[in-house]
Amino acid sequence: MKTWTKRQLEIAGYEFADATIEDVSLCKSESQLFLFLTLAESSYPPIVGKDYPINQSACEAIIRIMDVVGESNFMELKGKNIRIAFREITEPVTVIGNIIDDVWFDYRDI
Repeated sequence: MKTWTKRQLEIAGYEFADATIEDVSLCKSESQLFLFLTLAESSYPPIVGKDYPINQSACEAIIRIMDVVGESNFMELKGKNIRIAFREITEPVTVIGNIIDDVWFDYRDI
């Protein structure tokens, strides 16, 4: 799994914004589990994270998100502030970071 730093993300062409996790959910559809993080940030309209199918690496993805946010209870992620990294605001957000520390997670790494 790739470990990003803010500097590496900048070099890769990402921009950054502060965001709040408005909602978290796990949903099942046709034997697949989907993770949703609904995000809002102040500069643009609300961003809804794309539905990411969770496979056998589900635990790893959930743990990495909790590590980045600094929370030990998945349901307590709601209301937490994070950083988002994006290339274009119209694309789904796949990279989230800790609001203070240089710790990042990219859904595409799972």
